[in-house]
Amino acid sequence: MRDKTRGGPGSRKITPGEKGHDIFFGPPTAPNSFDRSLNTLHDLMELIPSDSGTYETAKETRDGLHTACELMSTDDVEEDVQNLGEQVRELLLYVQLPKFFEHLQSQAQTIISMLHLIENAAMFAGDCSKPEFRDELGTFDTRKSILEDFDRQFKKLKRNFAAGKDSIDWSEAYTRKPVAATPGPVSTVEEETQSEVSTVEHEPDARTVESDEDQKLVDSLNPDFTPTNLLNLCCLEWTRKNLLLDVISWFDSTTEPNILWLVGAPGSGKTAISWSLIAELERQQRSAGEFFFRQNQHVPSQLWTTMAYKMAKFHPAIKSKVYNALMREDDVLDDIQITFEKFVAGPLKDLDARLSSRGPIILIDGLEQCGHGDSNWQALLNTLPQWLSLPPHCKLVITSRPQNDIASVFDGKNIKRIELLTGDDVDPDTNDDIRTYFLHRFAEMRKQDKSITEEWPDYDSISRLVEHASGFFKWAALAVDGIQEAAGERERHLTTIIEGGTTTKIDSLDQYLEDILSMEFDGNPAEAFRATMGAIALGKQPLAMADLGRFVEGRFPADSGVVKLRHKAYKDFLMDSKRCTLQDNSFQIDRSKAHRKLTVSCFKIMQQGLKFNICGIKSSYRMNYELEDKDSVVGKCIPSYLDYACQFWADHLRGIASTEKRDTEIVNLLKNFLHFHFLYWLEALTSKSLLSAAEWLETTDKDLSLFAADASRFALTFADVISESAPHIYLSALPFAPPSSLVYKRYRDQFPKTIKVLREEGIKWPAMRFSISTNNLFTAIFEAENGALLFGPFELHSDWIRSIAWSPDGQRIVTGSDDRKVKVVAAESGQIIYDTAFHNDWIRTVLYTVDFFISYRTVRIYDASTGTAVGEAWTTGQTGYIRAIALSPDNKILAAGSDDTTIVLYDMDRKSVINQPLKGHTSGIRSLAFSKDGQVLASASDDNSVRLWNVQTGKKICDPLYGHSSYVSCVRFSPDMKQLITGGEDYSIRFFDMDSLPVWGKSLGGTGPFRAAVALQDGNTILGFDGFSTWNWSVDDGRVENTPFEGHSEHLSDIQSVSISPDGKRVATAARNQTVIIWQAENGKSLWGPLEGHSDDIFALSFSKDGKMVASGSDDQKVWVWSAETGQSVCGPMEGHVGSVRGICFSPDGKQVASGSNDNNAIIWSVESGEKVLGPLEYHRDWIYGLAYSPNGLYLATASDDYTVAIWDVATGDRVFHVLTGHGGYLRVVNWSEDSKKIVTGALDNTIRVFDVDTGTLLCEPLTGHKGSPTAVTFRSSSHSDDLEVVSAGLDGTIRVWGLQMKNFVKTQTFSGYHNDWIHSISFSPVDDHIASGGDDGQLIVMNVVTGDLKFSTNAHPDWIRCVAYSPDGKTIATCSDDSTIAIWDADNGEPSLGPFNGHTGAVLSIAFSPSGNFLVSGSEDNTIMSWDLHPLFSKLNNPLSVYRGHKDAVNAVAYALGGGLIVSGSADAQIAVWEASASNQCIRQFGGHGGPILSICTSDKKIFSSSEDKTIRVWELSTGHALLSILQGHTGSINAITFSPDGTRIVSASNDGSLRIFDSYSGEPCTLPLRMSDRVLSVGVSRDGTLVACSGEDRSVHVWRANMARRAVWPDSFMRKVRGLEFCLIDDQGVLADFTLPDDGWLRGSTNEAMCWIPSVYRAGLWTPRTVGILGASETILDLRSVVHGTKWEQCRAYVFVEKG
Repeated sequence: MRDKTRGGPGSRKITPGEKGHDIFFGPPTAPNSFDRSLNTLHDLMELIPSDSGTYETAKETRDGLHTACELMSTDDVEEDVQNLGEQVRELLLYVQLPKFFEHLQSQAQTIISMLHLIENAAMFAGDCSKPEFRDELGTFDTRKSILEDFDRQFKKLKRNFAAGKDSIDWSEAYTRKPVAATPGPVSTVEEETQSEVSTVEHEPDARTVESDEDQKLVDSLNPDFTPTNLLNLCCLEWTRKNLLLDVISWFDSTTEPNILWLVGAPGSGKTAISWSLIAELERQQRSAGEFFFRQNQHVPSQLWTTMAYKMAKFHPAIKSKVYNALMREDDVLDDIQITFEKFVAGPLKDLDARLSSRGPIILIDGLEQCGHGDSNWQALLNTLPQWLSLPPHCKLVITSRPQNDIASVFDGKNIKRIELLTGDDVDPDTNDDIRTYFLHRFAEMRKQDKSITEEWPDYDSISRLVEHASGFFKWAALAVDGIQEAAGERERHLTTIIEGGTTTKIDSLDQYLEDILSMEFDGNPAEAFRATMGAIALGKQPLAMADLGRFVEGRFPADSGVVKLRHKAYKDFLMDSKRCTLQDNSFQIDRSKAHRKLTVSCFKIMQQGLKFNICGIKSSYRMNYELEDKDSVVGKCIPSYLDYACQFWADHLRGIASTEKRDTEIVNLLKNFLHFHFLYWLEALTSKSLLSAAEWLETTDKDLSLFAADASRFALTFADVISESAPHIYLSALPFAPPSSLVYKRYRDQFPKTIKVLREEGIKWPAMRFSISTNNLFTAIFEAENGALLFGPFELHSDWIRSIAWSPDGQRIVTGSDDRKVKVVAAESGQIIYDTAFHNDWIRTVLYTVDFFISYRTVRIYDASTGTAVGEAWTTGQTGYIRAIALSPDNKILAAGSDDTTIVLYDMDRKSVINQPLKGHTSGIRSLAFSKDGQVLASASDDNSVRLWNVQTGKKICDPLYGHSSYVSCVRFSPDMKQLITGGEDYSIRFFDMDSLPVWGKSLGGTGPFRAAVALQDGNTILGFDGFSTWNWSVDDGRVENTPFEGHSEHLSDIQSVSISPDGKRVATAARNQTVIIWQAENGKSLWGPLEGHSDDIFALSFSKDGKMVASGSDDQKVWVWSAETGQSVCGPMEGHVGSVRGICFSPDGKQVASGSNDNNAIIWSVESGEKVLGPLEYHRDWIYGLAYSPNGLYLATASDDYTVAIWDVATGDRVFHVLTGHGGYLRVVNWSEDSKKIVTGALDNTIRVFDVDTGTLLCEPLTGHKGSPTAVTFRSSSHSDDLEVVSAGLDGTIRVWGLQMKNFVKTQTFSGYHNDWIHSISFSPVDDHIASGGDDGQLIVMNVVTGDLKFSTNAHPDWIRCVAYSPDGKTIATCSDDSTIAIWDADNGEPSLGPFNGHTGAVLSIAFSPSGNFLVSGSEDNTIMSWDLHPLFSKLNNPLSVYRGHKDAVNAVAYALGGGLIVSGSADAQIAVWEASASNQCIRQFGGHGGPILSICTSDKKIFSSSEDKTIRVWELSTGHALLSILQGHTGSINAITFSPDGTRIVSASNDGSLRIFDSYSGEPCTLPLRMSDRVLSVGVSRDGTLVACSGEDRSVHVWRANMARRAVWPDSFMRKVRGLEFCLIDDQGVLADFTLPDDGWLRGSTNEAMCWIPSVYRAGLWTPRTVGILGASETILDLRSVVHGTKWEQCRAYVFVEKG
């Protein structure tokens, strides 16, 4: 053996007796190949970390090898086994080669696989030495096969290890068959009851009396000699395999507890398991005694005396001990405790060493059947846990029912417990065992009756029987007995049992259950029995023992353990008046009465327990899943009994038998619940159960029934938001309920401080009724009424299932998958009937008709009976992939939906397209469905919506149906046309009511995707064109006029590009047929065209400013100009592009045309000559779609798919100004403001952005709201204010108007990624557009706030920078740090200028330049203030000019005052001090008033402003220290920094509450809403001109806001809007919703991601943002936020005058 002290990773020397490690005593002395393998494994274990899983596996393998070596030590080991041992050793040596040291840790799974296989080899080698296995393993073929498998796997693992593969990759080469009882017949059922035992022919006890000693033992101990026949009672072969192996393994364990409690319900098979264990113990010669208790046959005192006798017969040494004890004191046998101690425990303890090799095991079966009414019962129970004190090799096995008195004696004790699960908890192994049992019994039946076919009963029948048995062996036995006894009617009897299950009357079963009841009850049961059992039996989930008392009158122990019937058979028996007839039906439970009692209890529990904000949620911003320790909080606030009542009251209400008589108590309880506790109930639970209440009330209280139905609609409509956030039941759900809702009318006024929703009149409940969650990996079938799972899930495909369809008769389902297969399966079983594999790509959609089904990639028809293709594939002419198809009920029309967003209707007879494509979706079509009458087509799309179409006219029927938060992948009508069902990739199925479809917001019907829009010169009217009609919209009063276009239907159905003349009189359209038509907008008639000239698709059109010319650009790479007045060509073709022309525009004077192409370039052409004037203009890296001349004619803007806008000087062709960036999608449209200073853009990210041309910065946040890409953007001047507005049209069918000049600040820049730690300080340059920042990372960084360019970055300090400050002349920057130094830096290049200055002995927290810039003052953690002369001569001395002492804590803030003559300081001691700036160091005055440390100060000529941890700003008179004004309040966190605006009129503050606030420095009043950040704000600054505010903090970023310090915008007056007679405020008082984006999930969030409110899908398209001026094409929704409370104040939404009583 090699040196144990050396080795690879984790190796260490193991010494005997070392704590925490196993001690290995070595193999037996006789050497063989497995001995050597054991030593080699020992070496390997030293190389493996002892705390790893590999080491634990190695220990198990070591034990296995050791056992094998023991078994082989006395035998001559066969040669093939020796060879196997050598293979094991070679493998172990191989992995220990030095070159593989690293592999031992990196390939842990492969090593573990080796160890498991070696352990398996050791078991095989050991069994080869056991007599009982030699017959089986002695055959040549058997051994050869096993050894070859070992050889193959060892080689494979060795190869994997060498190649570096790490995986669990092994299987048992040898499987030891379970040890059965000694040969003999086995029973066909697991028997357990006394009556069954008594019918066995008993054999005499084998241990006969042989001597006087034996006779003494018999006479004194009086053991129970009841004989038994174990052979007839063992488990059926191959059943209970895993359980038996587990217990047999426990027999030999010295580490597990020495008591095993096998617990199970009556009929679960405990006794059969006991007999199988006895058989094994007899075989191992370890059975020291067994005792089978039987009701009325045994008493507690018999147990230990009988066991003492049997133990004496088991071992001579025990016999001697017991005999001697009897000689000394045989008069104590009446005392169970002494009997156990003297005659059982004592001998086993005394003989510990002698019994250790094969420890004795005793077994007690049916313990619960002894002790009823016996005074010694508890004494017996008390002795059981005392067995734990016996040596670990002495084992005790107990089997019993799960009785509390037995369980209580083991509470807190370390025992091994195995529970035989039955009913709902049954495990797969038990089900497999019962299946084996059924198969065995039916096989026996077939042997006896040759007329029974081999196929009977079939697999499904067996499965149904197994399901009914649910682990209840007794039911299985009696059921199959009944079938066997039925003789000629076996098939009928089998069918009856399968269909009826446990409700089927089986006489022998009923007798068995009656016997159990009789055993438990001496006489008639009390009413409490029926009430209690009714609650347990009808409970929808098991109730805790402690909770039972809440539902049933009576006293129950405070036990958290649940109470439930172990099997459904008990419940069905007790509730069947025809079966449960014992003692005149006194045990029978009336189902309806029991349900009524539970219903009443539920309502009373909810009435007492439900309340507003039951879980004490502190903030409405946090989602339910974000709550800390959510489960614990909910469990504490909503106890289990209240949770049960909330979940299941309706189930119990439904169980009450209907009656014509009004149940006044129930009605009154329901009324109280609905009128006073309904919303509180939603906090605890969202449920569909209110429909049950509505149905139940239908005949008794019509009004209350209507309320319950409305409440159900409320709960189902808002289920998503309620499940995500309980506060939003009140803040979101209630405000958005329709005003006609009974719930809204009842509760709305009780919660006044919530959003007021202004919407169109007549709003009803949205169409979506409810949704259920599912997944997309399996096929499952749900009940449409309530979403219950009926069948499945079926695992059919190896990849995603994209589509599913029913056969017309409902018997078959066809599925299409990404595995390229179509499968047809039986609907109920999931059995595959056939599959096809004709396609070579994903199958997107399938459709089943009467005679065939259709699937995709190409459209192809199959014969549904055979699965073979019929005819050739064909297409519909759409440009995108066809992902959805549907066939009309008469098989005449095929609808095909494509990735190109269109739907084509196809005549199946003529094989031609019908009319024009249906357009409206903004993304690809996923699914289509026809209504039963074929008149309506439903389409589901990637745009998260569903649309309904009139098949005859092609018109939309209603607004889009929203609800899904992701792609809608499937849509279907219910057969009665009352519901539309959709499935989506948000893993939900949603149900929409067809009688509640959302009507269009405008009276003239729905718009299509807008292709163009212009703002007319009157300042009020917008003209849009949707491809079929013009829409003339008066923004101010909301009037809309619609003019459909006439004629040229083929052209209109295939439009590629549109342009509207600036005066709104003409519309030009270009189609895929390569023509242009010019139309009159006012009447929709064509004026000129088709104009021909292009030879390919036309994708670009534009009118000249005067509307007299139209320019067109095509895929033929050419440009034409046409006269809009004559229809004649003005010039063209103009050629020069080498790619398709995708964008075009005129110069303002109409003399030039600019074109953009997919060659990435733009060209400017002369209209007069048709010649190229400039170009190609090269900059973009992708296609150019949008072009626009500036109104002054000097510049051209080009918008590209490279996400940028470039601006060109049209005189020189040079690129000028900044490149505009920020969009997250391809740019499509661009336009200029009338003053040529602003640019608006629209892109495929569905956003609009407005830029300042001079600076390249955003003038406002991105404008969001479109659900489809913008097709047109333009500016317009407001007709009622000086506000500049933006108009945008989109493919989502809306035109939107946005206001730009809002009275709130706009974030223009965020600099992130430069600092990698908190930014404690920022400072604006007093001379230019730069800002300096200092962070906890020690870096000083200077940025240009306008361009975003980095000027320089330097590692200024080795520790945190606490403060940065520009000198008054802007030439230098001062920094101070926790490294106790101050440094001065060149502001141009970041080079050191002066310093570092040393003097402070603690962190320097603040610095300030004197107004002259010649001096610097600093405040430190060392409680001192120092001033520094910055003249180069003095600064080199590195000594402070003056030191000021007087503060008692750190000096957090310093500033100069009175032109530099005074120094003001603020300290953590909450004091402000004023000092002479001269060398006198004199403190003029010191004063205070803050309730916490002062964090920041700033000064004017006469005032001092200070901020503090007490969340306030205070104002002081400089000359006296007296407080001025009132305290400035509003922040909810410490105020870390304050600063002045340049003119001194405003104070800007930054706080830990994540906000900036601006106050009037003279009045102290707030000047605007807070500016919101995502984290604590540590510093704030204002630019030299007062137009920019910047802040920094814990988010490691610098944020810059555009501000106007001269404006005063006080909420809400300054933010009120009046539109069309409505007055509202779109901004809340905290500025959370000063601007927002509405994501697909509907959550309206503030600037720091606060969840403000949830918007139902029906309101989202028309939701006004704070910038919205108007919306065309969607029902407008306006939120009035004047009275809203939210965040930590959300509980104030409730009116407290409301009385909660019924």
